[in-house]
Amino acid sequence: MPAPSSAPKSGTQPSKKPKSTNSTTGTETWVVLLGVALAIFCGYIFVTTPNTTSLPNSNSGVNSGGASSPAEDSAASSPSPQKKIELVPLTADALPSTAKLKQVQRHEAQRLSLLNTARSADEETASAEGLELHKYNEWLSNKLPRFRMAYDTRDLQCLRRKYVPNSDLPSASVIIDFHNEAKSGLLRTVENVVKRTPPELLREIILVDRASTLPWITDELPTELAAYPKTRLIKSGRGIFAGRMAAASVATGDALVFLPSLTEVNDGWLEPLLDRVKRNPKVIVAPVLDAIESDSLEWRTGLTMQGSFDWALNTQIAQFETEPPLAVEKRGGKRRGKNDPYAVPILQHDLFVVNRAWFLSSQMHDPGMESWGEPTGHNIEVSLKAWMCGGKVEVVPCSHVAVVNRLADPHPMQPGDILVTVRRNRDRIANVWFDEYADTYFATSSKTAVSTHTDTTERKTLRDTLKCKPFEWYLTNILPELSGAKAETGTPQPKQPEQPPVGEDPFADADDEADSAAPDSADPQVNANSDPFADDNDDEESSGDSADPFVESEGDEPNLDPFDDSDSDSTQDADPFDGEDTEADPFL
Repeated sequence: MPAPSSAPKSGTQPSKKPKSTNSTTGTETWVVLLGVALAIFCGYIFVTTPNTTSLPNSNSGVNSGGASSPAEDSAASSPSPQKKIELVPLTADALPSTAKLKQVQRHEAQRLSLLNTARSADEETASAEGLELHKYNEWLSNKLPRFRMAYDTRDLQCLRRKYVPNSDLPSASVIIDFHNEAKSGLLRTVENVVKRTPPELLREIILVDRASTLPWITDELPTELAAYPKTRLIKSGRGIFAGRMAAASVATGDALVFLPSLTEVNDGWLEPLLDRVKRNPKVIVAPVLDAIESDSLEWRTGLTMQGSFDWALNTQIAQFETEPPLAVEKRGGKRRGKNDPYAVPILQHDLFVVNRAWFLSSQMHDPGMESWGEPTGHNIEVSLKAWMCGGKVEVVPCSHVAVVNRLADPHPMQPGDILVTVRRNRDRIANVWFDEYADTYFATSSKTAVSTHTDTTERKTLRDTLKCKPFEWYLTNILPELSGAKAETGTPQPKQPEQPPVGEDPFADADDEADSAAPDSADPQVNANSDPFADDNDDEESSGDSADPFVESEGDEPNLDPFDDSDSDSTQDADPFDGEDTEADPFL
């Protein structure tokens, strides 16, 4: 720093008065100190002032040469602003179109013709054999196209929602486990996933062969799968849990998608599910479950259902709209519209999407539980772990996936084993997760089967390691209906969730709904059971936008009617997820 102007210049004659020189030197010292202090202060202001134009995780203000000062270290370690992500509509491939509608009509005409045409004796025999072996109409499945079109079962408002762009969504590893499955049904599942999933989102499809013995699986399946570059086949034991964990351990996608072997996904099925996982890496999400009838293979629209359980750990399914308001508010807060994702106590089925890192680190499936066919309690175990260990469970109404509704489990456990296996699984759940309420479970279920206790020490240790909440918290906040009234013994008794009205078809046909005069309800390709009356909350303004990293993009809104070529002037719903589920992913 240059000397003040009052200081003598270098090379000049020194003063003959020492006192005067000492006075000048003292002045120079104070001026220098003052300058240094001012420089330090300005540097501190520069370092601690955030750079609003810097990218996340940038080192703005950090000295690039030499060691940094404590102020610089503090600034560098402070959290960087989150990257703002503009939400966008679904792509054209995920929306209905006139061309798709014509294909649907052709395939439906073909299906109905096959059902109404008289069959030969050989065809009747083949049909009966397929029905006996696989518990659904395999003969009809063989006659239909491998990739068949189906009516779009989403609500109209789902076509207008905006999501995280595909480029920012996590990639997906789709895991399909099977045992002695029919050829046309299994390959139709693969074909549907490939053709109805954006290629940039589909990392791979992993088929898990759980000790199948049918000749076609050994002789033909590897050749068939060669036509799909992103598929691979792995071998596993017959148990469902072991097969899923084996697939998860070799999967490379950011998210895991577990599908049954007889599944047909609908357009735009995966984007809404991955959107939720992107926003919150500790969430398990499930689609609305449509049904494919076992005899006619008719695709029927599913309702928004929720799963729960009683004190004997029997899974119970009820329509979501009939749920007590208290439970809804406790679990997931106030919903703004009927198409918003909603929190549920447990998964209704074994079809769900989850962050791969969280799934593996929390050992989501209990290897001590057994299952070879129908769910035997693992949906409850997975859901309890999610809720009590820092996550949540949701259903996404704008995602629809259909599963063949078989007449029965085609590959049941050995006779006499099912009660023992189910009871063993439920005992493990109660011992690991119920705390002091385990006695209530054993008192309630003592008459259902002989108890078969197994060692759960390892799972209890894992629960402690994950620092999971007590079961009392789950009862209070997630499933308050279960607390119910007290019996004479003082143990809580199950309070049954409200059920749909007696005689109501859980898979309502679109034609059974009242046809309201909504402007776009005449759209023939979109399911007619969508609500013709706009929800007052759908247009509600969101609050706290500055904290939400997901913001709506500017520009034209998508047309509500996919068959109308004119510009749409409808208003896009505000993002219903502002300010929630945006915590940082601890596994990135």
